[in-house]
Amino acid sequence: MQSVVAVKEQDFKKCNESAFCRRGRALADRAAEHVESGEKWKSPYSLDASTIALEGGGSRFTGRVRSSLYPDIKFELEVRVHEDGVVRVRMDEKEGLRKRYDEAASWALLKEPVLSPSSKWTVGKKEVKVAYGERKDQVEVIVEFQPLVVRMKRNGKDQVVLNGQGLLHMEHFREKVEEKKVEEVEAKEDGIPPAEGEEAQKVIQLPPNAWFEGATEDGLWQETWRTWTDTKPKGTLSFSIRLVPQLMLVQVPSLFHLTSTSLITATSTASRNTLPVWTFQLPKAKERSSMTHTSSTMQTSSNMSLLPPHPYMGPFP
Repeated sequence: MQSVVAVKEQDFKKCNESAFCRRGRALADRAAEHVESGEKWKSPYSLDASTIALEGGGSRFTGRVRSSLYPDIKFELEVRVHEDGVVRVRMDEKEGLRKRYDEAASWALLKEPVLSPSSKWTVGKKEVKVAYGERKDQVEVIVEFQPLVVRMKRNGKDQVVLNGQGLLHMEHFREKVEEKKVEEVEAKEDGIPPAEGEEAQKVIQLPPNAWFEGATEDGLWQETWRTWTDTKPKGTLSFSIRLVPQLMLVQVPSLFHLTSTSLITATSTASRNTLPVWTFQLPKAKERSSMTHTSSTMQTSSNMSLLPPHPYMGPFP
């Protein structure tokens, strides 16, 4: 087994050099600023209870996810329990301008996982949930409607939480339009214009979704790194979500291996922005292989597997 003792740092794209990573980090920073200022931060995503459909004998359900940022965009959530206790969570845009690539499972899995015949989802007024396993070591998965949160519990205690801090964001297909600049308008007191010689105060008018997505577009259609320019004629479709306790940003076909190994460990803005852009980490034979995103723009649906909370050292079934 060979060990790498030195690398050319400039050959690895860092977080602050990748637009999708900057957008995800900026979203987390905006949320933190809201909380620090005493304002309430709430995820714009919710699950429409009236659209929930139980399938596979009750071990799988689908439902429409709504975003208050873009009410006309349709997202769909699918959550299923497999025979071995793995819970698979998928979210995708439905009836959009284009279709995301969703064939990652056929390349990564030896065969389609078998649904659990004994795990049955039950739909309540505020959540849909399922419980399985022995009573003394029971696993419960709860999907809350408003806002959308997915919790995996063991003996009543949270083990994994998706969107617990409201940082889930799934970018959708859109048509390219002229970027709207932040507008400045004159502020008038009680409708009275400023006196002669006085300079009018300017008030910045931000886009309605700026509180969540930021005031300006960042690399949605094109970005340059070193000497390479990455054009994105279909736009960008990154997916970001914070898992307890770490944030992971995804833009490639991915499966998450949830163990004590964190994908991103740096917490300070300065240090985390100079790290390579980690996108996923999977067991490979007897060693772990970390893949580094450079300039890929492959579009995918999100595909997460929540492992039952007990020691697990192999690849996903």
